[in-house]
Amino acid sequence: MDKVAVAPGLVKQGEKLAKEGDIDGAIAKFKEAKEWNPELELDPEKKANAIALFTKGEKLAGEGDIEGSIAQFQEAKELNPNLELDPETKAKRLAAAAKVNKGEQLARKGQLTKSLSLYKEAQQLDPNLEIDANSWNALCWFGSLHGYAAKVMDACEKAVAKEPEHVGILDSRGLARALTGDTAGAISDFQAFVDSTSHDEWKAKRQKWIDELRAGKNPFTEEVLEGLLEESW
Repeated sequence: MDKVAVAPGLVKQGEKLAKEGDIDGAIAKFKEAKEWNPELELDPEKKANAIALFTKGEKLAGEGDIEGSIAQFQEAKELNPNLELDPETKAKRLAAAAKVNKGEQLARKGQLTKSLSLYKEAQQLDPNLEIDANSWNALCWFGSLHGYAAKVMDACEKAVAKEPEHVGILDSRGLARALTGDTAGAISDFQAFVDSTSHDEWKAKRQKWIDELRAGKNPFTEEVLEGLLEESW
């Protein structure tokens, strides 16, 4: 057996144990790896503790404890100077992403005031944060279904700006437009969906909305909105 070839697998196992918080188990694996390959440049104790600290830092950032996260990342860097990260930037970036995820979950539940607040907090925490089209679209769609169409219109526009050809996103904006009185805009968005989808049921539903909007009717009764909400889960 090639002893040197065995070592990387042991290192990976050690890294996994360290991430799970089993520092003693990780140290044992790293020591075993060094026995197989004495030229391996690693300090078992430092490596295990650095990984555990880094993992804890990620967890704290996700929970919104930015100061605690920064402290963990700083300690990890002291143990592993090769760790390329700025503790504060890393903590804020992770915390911001977690806020967007939480905001999206709350939007689905109809807690739009808190959801919008979390999206805003995320952008303030990390000015370079790239919120993707799907996250903006979730805010647009669920916000509209829960009665906050006017408040989420900006999110709808941001989603479309990121993926202008995505008919599902145009469909969400169409709903928000219809609910805020922009009938022409809504028809345009729904038409784009109808022209692109091969799903007969969805196509028929949107065509019905277009026909009703053109006739000056409101297709989006409470019953229709509730039905769309049920379909979305």
